[in-house]
Amino acid sequence: YQVCIVLSTTYSARLPEEYTDKFEDFSEAVAIDWTALFLPVQCVPFKHRLLTYSLSPVGLIALLLLIGVGMRVKRWLAAVERPRFRDVVRAGVLDLTPPGLVLIFCFVPSVSAFIFRSWSCKAYEVSHPDEETELIKFMRQDASVVCGNGDLLYGDNEDEHKEITNIAIFLVFVWPFGSFVLFSSLLAMCYKAMQTNTPTDLSRAAAFLHREYEVGWYWRE
Repeated sequence: YQVCIVLSTTYSARLPEEYTDKFEDFSEAVAIDWTALFLPVQCVPFKHRLLTYSLSPVGLIALLLLIGVGMRVKRWLAAVERPRFRDVVRAGVLDLTPPGLVLIFCFVPSVSAFIFRSWSCKAYEVSHPDEETELIKFMRQDASVVCGNGDLLYGDNEDEHKEITNIAIFLVFVWPFGSFVLFSSLLAMCYKAMQTNTPTDLSRAAAFLHREYEVGWYWRE
């Protein structure tokens, strides 16, 4: 899924229709540019679109987990014998961890591809009367932003592109790298339960990550 969803946009490659048909509608739903729902793309600076596009799924997943906690707290308030509040919060998070992991898995390709577009620029030759030809690079996603290229810096808004790339670097740690660390950490925490075949609340909640793999090949998988 994660490979198929970015092949056409990132590598300009096309797979047979029997592969793409299954994912196109779903990928379009996942890859919604939320800023375009309120304002035309041309009216919103790319850095604002980048932040909205990258952080809105984080907010959605956080809201999902809060709903799980809220449902548990509601039951806790109505109960006669109340367990520790910390245990209630933990159980609420674990209740909706499975759909949360699915959402992260689905959002990672499209959000990561959008983040890396921060470095996608196109060069144009610009010449003025009695002056040498200059090579100026503009962002593909926002032609009003001039890209910096080593020692060749042009335009008045190069600092804006630097700000965009700084934001993108932070978001790379949140999404492509952060999702890898999150999934790896959860699998490491479930290792003992998987090896001893004694499921825990956490291993059941994270089953999406390991359900289809053989325990004997844990480290390879």
